[in-house]
Amino acid sequence: MAVLPFLLLTYLICLIDRLNVGFAALTMNQELGFTATVYGWGAGLFFFGYFLGEVPSNLIMSKVGARIWFARIMISWGIFAVAMGFIGGDVGFS
Repeated sequence: MAVLPFLLLTYLICLIDRLNVGFAALTMNQELGFTATVYGWGAGLFFFGYFLGEVPSNLIMSKVGARIWFARIMISWGIFAVAMGFIGGDVGFS
């Protein structure tokens, strides 16, 4: 099985996930009563999590194997994406 198409697909999903945070701000801020500061903190923490998890994730992947590690990442990603749908206020977002 070719790895490159799978990696391109996961990169596309990652890009869509990151863009969704920006698109959600268009209506989410008004509906949930977020200020620009609350949204900025929440979005910043979202991207800071990507930054902190990058190196440890690659180190673990080299020990566990790419197939298992990518599956774990995609499952965790899905769980967190669904959990973000249940945010009801500024404390839950940030």
